[in-house]
Amino acid sequence: MTVTVSATEARVRFGAIMRRAAAGREPIVVERAGEPAVVILSMEEYRRLLGAASGEDWQPALERALRTGQLLRARRDGAAITAPEDLLVRLRLLDTG
Repeated sequence: MTVTVSATEARVRFGAIMRRAAAGREPIVVERAGEPAVVILSMEEYRRLLGAASGEDWQPALERALRTGQLLRARRDGAAITAPEDLLVRLRLLDTG
């Protein structure tokens, strides 16, 4: 959930707003004249966004995918895993059956 505050409220309650942003992963939108002007984020969320923008998030996802493939092969005693294309063909044949 995104919290929205006015610029005046942000100025008056900046310490509390900063603590709230730092404690959770919720962004706090600061409005000026009823329009969103800036967002206050925790450092953790800011770093995550920087990593996503630079493409660094693909590495953990790739590692998870590789581990999942290893687990599947281990459970199948090394038997080949059905190719996604073959699964789609089989599913389409079942639908038209």
